[in-house]
Amino acid sequence: MKLPLEIETPNIRLGFDIVGKDGSLSSGAIVEAPGGVTITYQGTIERRGFDIPAILQFIVDVSVTIELSLFAAWLYDKTKSRNVSKIRIGRKTIREITPQKIKQTLEEEMEMYE
Repeated sequence: MKLPLEIETPNIRLGFDIVGKDGSLSSGAIVEAPGGVTITYQGTIERRGFDIPAILQFIVDVSVTIELSLFAAWLYDKTKSRNVSKIRIGRKTIREITPQKIKQTLEEEMEMYE
């Protein structure tokens, strides 16, 4: 099952930290994340203007056998000190970013696609 993942942040360097390899980041870059999840970088939407965050776009490939707690904790660790204003998974937006909220949102979105 593939779910869209968007991270809104002024820190576009976060994309490198999530899926960057050898100092480069390109659309289609794939990384294996904890919990049996694969993340594919789709690109970044950069909007012009003072203090307007960019949107990093990914596809999260999940299955029913993954360990959502591990992935949620990993994603939270990647974003916690990066001035992330919101994370969108599927159709749901997380504004209060915690490992529990990320896990809960993943579970809810996976149920919708079953």
